[in-house]
Amino acid sequence: MAVRRKTEQYYPHNFYRHQPNLNLANPRVRDEVAKIMGFWLQLGLSGDGYGPVHVNAASQRNDPESLLQFFQLLIERYRSSSEIGWGRFELLTHGVDSVLAHVMIGEQGSMIAVHNFSCDPQVVTIAVPDAHGVVHLAELLVDGRCTTDKHGSIELSLPGYGYRWLRIHHDNDLRLS
Repeated sequence: MAVRRKTEQYYPHNFYRHQPNLNLANPRVRDEVAKIMGFWLQLGLSGDGYGPVHVNAASQRNDPESLLQFFQLLIERYRSSSEIGWGRFELLTHGVDSVLAHVMIGEQGSMIAVHNFSCDPQVVTIAVPDAHGVVHLAELLVDGRCTTDKHGSIELSLPGYGYRWLRIHHDNDLRLS
């Protein structure tokens, strides 16, 4: 509920204060909303299947490929990677417009995140910051490790809309992943 300042009367309000309300009591407004909904229904969007009623959390707990498991992994990695929230952020150059690559450098270590915003697979070559020779990187969202070349660069393959989070392991880094 919100209150009108001029009249001091309460009225139902479903949007932000700066957004206009729809007067659904007005038949012209209802007709326009029906036309808009009809347009989307003709395109095949039924509105069915997009809500919490269609998510079985119990089955997602046991499915390693589920969205629930993925978010639990993200939260776990975020909590164990202080450089994400407290580290210094730097963009990494690589020459592919649809890919965002950045490094987060913290007191306890560094990690690289690479995100492909294209539906097409991409390959990027990234110079690992402060790499003097070969550096080992641990994948944080899947099992795996990779290694830079002798110049401290690494070539990363990303599927369409893919991503990779990599922890940089220097010789004195004692973290496991």
